[in-house]
Amino acid sequence: MAEGEFKVTMFINTGKWGWSETLYTEQSSMDDAEEETRLLVEKRGALLLPHNAFTFPGFEIPAVRITELTNPPKSRIIHNPDWQGFQDEKAVTDEWDYRDMPFMALNIAAYAGNDYQRTIQMRGLPEAAITNKLKNKDELGKWGEKLEEYKDYLILSSWGMRVSQRAPANPLYKVDVATLNGALVTLTAPGHTIAVDDKIKIVGLPKNHPLKGLQKVWHIDGADIQIINADVTELTYGGGWEVQKDVKEVIGFTRLENVRASKRDTGRPFGSPVGRQKNRCDNA
Repeated sequence: MAEGEFKVTMFINTGKWGWSETLYTEQSSMDDAEEETRLLVEKRGALLLPHNAFTFPGFEIPAVRITELTNPPKSRIIHNPDWQGFQDEKAVTDEWDYRDMPFMALNIAAYAGNDYQRTIQMRGLPEAAITNKLKNKDELGKWGEKLEEYKDYLILSSWGMRVSQRAPANPLYKVDVATLNGALVTLTAPGHTIAVDDKIKIVGLPKNHPLKGLQKVWHIDGADIQIINADVTELTYGGGWEVQKDVKEVIGFTRLENVRASKRDTGRPFGSPVGRQKNRCDNA
């Protein structure tokens, strides 16, 4: 059976704070994706203090969403998946600073081969992991061992990032002529294989050009690719552009390196109401 692409988002809460972490995988079915996701949650959960652990209220993983990236996409939510959490009481007492745990994030440089790099963030860290010990895993104790196990699991299993294919796997087509008629932009690119409703990007544009970013194809007429963009008010073409279809693919991680820690606010926990919360007036 051909493998499909799946986006998996873990929701993590602690008190009035919450955040999500997203990874991608290729699996044969939604059931296979769920099986692998449950293992992912176990490995990730081993780096978090469980709820009511020792003296800290701890973390919860209330839900995980699995989305099959079909058209239209299909999703499945797992509520309260099983995980054990970090269990070393001495390490918790000695190494964890409870005040900043929701806000501190470990930035990990994630590589997929030689062409693709992303930064993934992990929150809920012990104090030892956010001071001067990131470069020396031996100083991170048992938590550091669990971190290396998690990173090894991500590399050896099916997890990775979703990227746009680059040339030569995804060819570039030279634009011979570019014209503007109202909001209709026509790019003449002989030999292209682009179709209606494809998303394309144009390579070689000047800085801050309104055609920067992905553009949706409105019409195809032979070598002519037509898109509608009302932000383009004038168009002078002197050559040098190329057009490329946006093709997404999931590529597995090949290397994960601890870089540094950063601090920023998180959002609300999973399941909390959306919108501004008002103080209740008991006399109303």
